[in-house]
Amino acid sequence: VNKYSQDKGFKELKFFDIVKNKELSCETALIGDIVLLRNDGSPTYNFAVVVDDAKMGVTHVFRGEDHVSNTFKQMMLFDVLGLKIPEYGHLPILLAKDRTKLSKRSGGIPIHEYRAMGILPDAVFNHLSLLGGMYPGIDEACSREELIKSFDHTTSASSACIYDIDKLYSINSKFISKATGKDLLSIMLKEGILLNDDCKKLYSEEELISIIEISKEGMKTLHDLRELLNIFISDKIDVQALKEMDDEQKELIKMLVSMSEQLNDWMSFKQNIKTKTALTGAKFFKTLRLVFTGRTWGPPLDETMKLVNRDILRSRMMKIKENV
Repeated sequence: VNKYSQDKGFKELKFFDIVKNKELSCETALIGDIVLLRNDGSPTYNFAVVVDDAKMGVTHVFRGEDHVSNTFKQMMLFDVLGLKIPEYGHLPILLAKDRTKLSKRSGGIPIHEYRAMGILPDAVFNHLSLLGGMYPGIDEACSREELIKSFDHTTSASSACIYDIDKLYSINSKFISKATGKDLLSIMLKEGILLNDDCKKLYSEEELISIIEISKEGMKTLHDLRELLNIFISDKIDVQALKEMDDEQKELIKMLVSMSEQLNDWMSFKQNIKTKTALTGAKFFKTLRLVFTGRTWGPPLDETMKLVNRDILRSRMMKIKENV
């Protein structure tokens, strides 16, 4: 093992932390000798990172405050190698919701699992960027270019940051809403969240894009969006919601099913039904939505009825008839 032995006359090291906005110091006697190379000839972290930063011309280093002790060691190596020492800023560490150190056991998630969860890359990027508190007032779903332009280390959080998966879902929802239907369709097909076999027999690409456009609002993940798309590619119904309908609603359901052949002109059909029932408002539209989409919530009903495949619709209504 090769070591760097410190100058015994060099009693204290100091640097100004540009995040904490204060000077930090350490007595060199507390550091000890620094191992540079292992027995197999490979460099240790502190030696490698100094050489790497110097070769890349790094001027500012931002990292977790658990690296402060390494900063003093690296300063010594920069000095002995005759290299310019970068400016350093140490950020608060991430904590789990229970304020323990973030780990897989306490809520941390391996980076590759976000994709499987239906989280968009930009949402992960922005969520991690915003945790440090360096972007006060910025739109959570802004572009990377805006984040870079607005970066200000002087506004960094001074206390530990809490990693909140619900906040990530919120940011992801904003990115899903901002994305085009075409881009979301491409991602969902690429990731296997939506399979071609599910929809190619039912819809054209243009129709699928339109379906995603009217369905994407409020979706936390791509899997949530995929589940909502069952309205268009599956004849599933919410049997429990059907059982909870009152007598007036069930009478309307029977009427809707009996008039299913008139569905080609949806707007005329809807107006005609209004004249034949005493139901109005939320109860009326909730009943229509359940019959035609299989659930009591979803994308705008008028837009849905323009796009939903009529074979899916008829099959769903037969299930409704059997269960009402």
